[in-house]
Amino acid sequence: MTRLNYIEKRRKIRRKALQGFPWDGKFETKEEIYSYFSGDKIQCLLCGKWFKRLHTHLKMIHGISSDEYREMYSLPWKHGLCGKEYSLKFRKIMKKRRENGYSTDMDAIRERLKQARKRQDQPFFKKIRAENLISGGKRERTKYFPADFQNVLKRMMDENKTLAEACKDADMPCKSVVLKYSRRNKEFRKALDKTYEKLPFSVQAKATKLSVEKFIKAILSLLQSGFSIIEISRFLGVSGKTIRRRLKSK
Repeated sequence: MTRLNYIEKRRKIRRKALQGFPWDGKFETKEEIYSYFSGDKIQCLLCGKWFKRLHTHLKMIHGISSDEYREMYSLPWKHGLCGKEYSLKFRKIMKKRRENGYSTDMDAIRERLKQARKRQDQPFFKKIRAENLISGGKRERTKYFPADFQNVLKRMMDENKTLAEACKDADMPCKSVVLKYSRRNKEFRKALDKTYEKLPFSVQAKATKLSVEKFIKAILSLLQSGFSIIEISRFLGVSGKTIRRRLKSK
């Protein structure tokens, strides 16, 4: 038996579906989708087997892409086909990369999206949109001006709040609107970053926007002045664990 024949034979065995599969239904509600993605592993609905992530399995065993699988079962286009455990692990990796200076090239992503074919909204999302149109959405649709977004930055500074906390106030635009505006307006994006730099370390840490270089300098300065880790933790408003981790990675 040649190696190619052996590989094909193994694929046929692995392609064999468990009883009750492939599933011929579709996800129709947000709750059903949340339940599907909530486990540490994710189940392939074509063969019934469980995996940490489905991308390679779908391509190698079933010969379909992740988007074809999402379309088949009406799953969200932007949700990774992986279990909760893998998702959290990947999130930690990306968080560490951002802390080390990695940033997403949004202009390149926008160009790629322009060239891609437009995908139809999935049934569950159409339902949510219809409900929002009837109820008016989470908030009334309001037109915001540049001054409104500057007020968000002022509220953050005046009350030592993260962007998410400032946007919870009823007179402020919601966080998603502010972030959307920041992606379009480079000057506002810079102003938002500068605002975070001026905020206390405790607020920066809460928003995962901790200025690593300044933070380490402040810790070293306090250590040289004779402060203990516990005292520095109280003074800066950041946990001792965060301080030790930063010193270790220095």
